[in-house]
Amino acid sequence: MKKSKILNGIIFPMLIVLLAFQMVLAGGSFKWIQVGKIKNKVMDWGPQLGNYWQDLWYYYDNFQMWNQWFSVWGIGVANWTDENGKFHAVFDDVESEDGLGTYIFAVEYEPGLTVKRYFRYQPPQIVVDGLHIEEPFPQFGDEIAPEKIRGTADVMVESHIRTYIGVDIYQRAYGWSQTNHDDYILYEWTLVNTGNTDLDDEIELPGQVLDSLYFGMNLEANPNVGPNHAWHSKIGELVDDPFRMLYAYPSKNPTTPYDDYANPDYFTGFPKDPEWIGLLTVHADRSA
Repeated sequence: MKKSKILNGIIFPMLIVLLAFQMVLAGGSFKWIQVGKIKNKVMDWGPQLGNYWQDLWYYYDNFQMWNQWFSVWGIGVANWTDENGKFHAVFDDVESEDGLGTYIFAVEYEPGLTVKRYFRYQPPQIVVDGLHIEEPFPQFGDEIAPEKIRGTADVMVESHIRTYIGVDIYQRAYGWSQTNHDDYILYEWTLVNTGNTDLDDEIELPGQVLDSLYFGMNLEANPNVGPNHAWHSKIGELVDDPFRMLYAYPSKNPTTPYDDYANPDYFTGFPKDPEWIGLLTVHADRSA
């Protein structure tokens, strides 16, 4: 089958970065990436739907801040005939036709395991007053396997997603501890038109040709702990824009008589939310 990766209506290899820079969930299994300043859950079936307090941002000694965000993704196609012979002028995998479920499935590597995590190095032990306080290692699906990690990342999380349209998605998420690259997570999604519409091995739609395959994603974020007056914006709508990005940061509340940019502490002025969070499309392959 021809491999492809897609985003925003085009088929391609796709790289998306979850950003949480200093100013510088729905059901499913997940693994944490927590080797740098940003700590983030990676879900086995991709989206972070309904999962508030999704990532943790560290800065200034041991001060840390949860970001409230979630994302939703889905793929759609035009002029498509399903495995039962029903024609759809437009069809998407975001929600089942009865509205009670989804057409997106996490594929098991082995019974009970839908998401794996690989480390380049042995995670450190943290001992305080003789007590170990580090995350238990290894957990189910964890291993030290630098040969399985692409590139230079310190940790990689991967999962295999299947859709009713018959497109399999191989998700990989990468995290770094290096000081110049420790405040983002890189997601790579590879899409393959397999024709398999469920979790068994049978190919229900062999040799299907997909017309106008679209990929969509949204981001909802509140990068501050106080009342929500985050400013949301985007780059990528204009022809000359250099990239496509959605982002949010804790802006000044126009109703306050003082500058509350970055949500400063009322008594000390300490900026409790100096970060901004966003999704940036790094690469989208248009060749397929």
